[in-house]
Amino acid sequence: MYVYELSEYQVYQLKSIDPALGGNWKTILISILPQLDIPSRKSVYEKILSKRNISPNFTYIIPDDLRSLLSKTAIRHRELKAIAIQMLKFIESKPDSYDAIELADKVEAMIDYLNRIDIGDHILDQKSRESIKKAFLYDLAFWIDNVNLIVQPGIRHLNTDIVKTYFKEVFIKQKIQGRDFRAWDSTDIDFQEQDKLPDIIKREAKRKKFFVIESERYWFLIGIADKSRQNPYSIKRFLHEDGGSNDLFVYLTHVVIRKELMDEERYIRHVKYCTSRLYTLDAGVSDTIIKFIAEAQHLCKTQIIPLLKKELKKDGEETEYHISKRMNDYEHQITISILNKLPNIINNAVTDSDDRYYLFYYLT
Repeated sequence: MYVYELSEYQVYQLKSIDPALGGNWKTILISILPQLDIPSRKSVYEKILSKRNISPNFTYIIPDDLRSLLSKTAIRHRELKAIAIQMLKFIESKPDSYDAIELADKVEAMIDYLNRIDIGDHILDQKSRESIKKAFLYDLAFWIDNVNLIVQPGIRHLNTDIVKTYFKEVFIKQKIQGRDFRAWDSTDIDFQEQDKLPDIIKREAKRKKFFVIESERYWFLIGIADKSRQNPYSIKRFLHEDGGSNDLFVYLTHVVIRKELMDEERYIRHVKYCTSRLYTLDAGVSDTIIKFIAEAQHLCKTQIIPLLKKELKKDGEETEYHISKRMNDYEHQITISILNKLPNIINNAVTDSDDRYYLFYYLT
């Protein structure tokens, strides 16, 4: 089996691996790698696993903690050094318990401050900032494992394990992996066809648009942020329930589905109620815009991407000729199918902020 023959779900599983943040990584590798030929295994290692501190013989190499990093790195920038020391003091503290909302506020404030420090074009300082952030986040994951989080259950019946799992496998992982972080878009055709996907998620995916992240014990449904600068995976956003004490008017940005309770009818009713309160970006968006995005996604999945992946002819012509011809076909297809329709779609979206946010999100 070649690497390009992996299913979308298998690619999702591989890219989601981080041994420091989730315990089932070996199970995933055992289920996928033996199916691949040797060059494909090498490709998976070089492009994915090596970035996760996994060695060529598939053992995990523990990364430097923040104290070790600071002891062997000369950080010249005063503000960088100050926030790094503040982070170090925090993750070396040993409280018996900590309020989850207070922790979310503190952690996001420190990371936001670190990101906002003006370091100009100094490459060494830029590398130092990324190293500090990554070391702090890995230390934070270990710190979270060893503290009792005080959690407000809310209407979603959150508990310590749910919050710790989201903190590590969604918030921290997304901060570390950046653009490599994988989440399913509920409108994705391949996603909706997954056998392991619970029926309740498939049904909701036909009505609402959201992200889905799978962990070993939970499914997290995440409403897309309605502002481009918002982080949909924010831990503060996850913990927040908008609506006060009246459950009838609560709006959620996240829903949690516990895998082990999916056979219980009472629990399914609870999940259905929570998903009915899930605020998603498509609320208030015109049918024209939604239909255009859905059609564009379908065309990309069924025609445009397969065109790019299609094997080049081996007929004696130069490879460059076939590549050029393929790119011309690609340009022609995407122009006729999508780009020619954009001017009218943009004109329709100009006067409505919901339409603009929705269109901007999916076009970027």
